[in-house]
Amino acid sequence: MNIPPKIRRAQQGRAAQGGRKDLKPPAFPLPEAFAPSQCSLPPLRILHFSPVSSQIPRFWVEVNDGRPLPPAASPQSAAWRRRDQVDSWSLTCSALNIPWRVDGKGLRRTLYVPALYGQMAREQFAEISSERTPAEEASPPRRKNAHLALGLFLPLLVWHGITRHWWLAWGPSGQQWEAMGALRADRVLSGEFFRAVTALTLHADSVHLFGNILFGAPFFILLCGRIGAGAAMLLTLFAGACANICEALYRHNASMSLGFSTALFAVVGLHAAFLAMDELRLAQKVRQTEPGSLRRGIKKSLVFLACGGAILAALGADPAPKSDYAAHIFGLLVGLLTGFAAALCSAKIKDSPARQALCGAIALCLAAGAWIWAVVRGS
Repeated sequence: MNIPPKIRRAQQGRAAQGGRKDLKPPAFPLPEAFAPSQCSLPPLRILHFSPVSSQIPRFWVEVNDGRPLPPAASPQSAAWRRRDQVDSWSLTCSALNIPWRVDGKGLRRTLYVPALYGQMAREQFAEISSERTPAEEASPPRRKNAHLALGLFLPLLVWHGITRHWWLAWGPSGQQWEAMGALRADRVLSGEFFRAVTALTLHADSVHLFGNILFGAPFFILLCGRIGAGAAMLLTLFAGACANICEALYRHNASMSLGFSTALFAVVGLHAAFLAMDELRLAQKVRQTEPGSLRRGIKKSLVFLACGGAILAALGADPAPKSDYAAHIFGLLVGLLTGFAAALCSAKIKDSPARQALCGAIALCLAAGAWIWAVVRGS
């Protein structure tokens, strides 16, 4: 049979290509082929090709770095870690020109790529995870609880309105509340230790109260994000009360002092102490592999302590005659000591939402008990 030359050339071209027609090149670049000896991870197993949801195209697979999610204090913080993890993978895919899509919420948040790119994406994720520095692995998780931290100032605001008769016209006057609960060194040394707590909840006027809230809110939010709202509330109240007792031992007179600023400078000391302890723990962890890391860790921890002193000098040294500079100094020093002690203890205690709620309840009970003692003693 005589076959025309044009048809013969077409048949020869299809035979050279395995009998398949030419395919159009894809819109995105294809990855290079991986030899089996180059793959450190087990081969990608495609369990299904059907889409998980309508947002995931067909023949796309789920990819990750092959490492389990690190433990977290609560399911909510674990979900935040998962979100950050998936966001990091998606940025890696974008940098490598790999198509990707994210599906799911919370701990079920997953990343999908075309099956052709699955092995390459997994190797890239695993390589990035293995390059994480010890500082990233040792740093504690941040709690996103700024709304809760600001809400803890609400009881202080409500109590100020009660003592100043914003809503009710009955009960003791503002001067009588101050006489019952303000800090007086001679009364504290005679056994009225409740004044160390009640003085923190009293303010001279609304300007004094809102000034303390405006100053202390940023530092208190940072502390709550580091150790939790309940623990921050309890440590702040404890450190502020201890600082008031130290001031009473220092003054030995009948001068009256009140306000929450002592506890707020204790917050600064607490946060500086926790940051310094984080640097010391990191240096202790890597000192075997990195010579000189302990010395660098000590220097960094001293920087945080110096920052606390700088904040005291900038915001606590008020030239006004009514400002109690000694109380601010005692607040910062007691906060540092309390923070170091709490950091050493918290390393051995597993955090949980129940413990945070218990710490917050203890703090509220201490404040309420101190005022009940003050009212009974004053009557």
